[in-house]
Amino acid sequence: MKKITLSIEDHKFQFFLELIKNLEFVQINENEQVADWFDELTPTQKKTIQISREEIKKGEGISHQEVQRTVRKIIENKKTA
Repeated sequence: MKKITLSIEDHKFQFFLELIKNLEFVQINENEQVADWFDELTPTQKKTIQISREEIKKGEGISHQEVQRTVRKIIENKKTA
């Protein structure tokens, strides 16, 4: 038997659940608790994420695109050195 994990928007969950309950080959274990990956982080990791979110709200973060540009420049400089 295969197990899958699905992420479904809260407002669509009940509808989805009713649909799959009608499928004979699907077993539903509504009591099974699925851990949120965030809950498994250490307090230090959670604090780091919180600080990062606050920095982004203040506009203090560096965009992904800017980091990519910087890394590409570093790599190109290493190739030509």
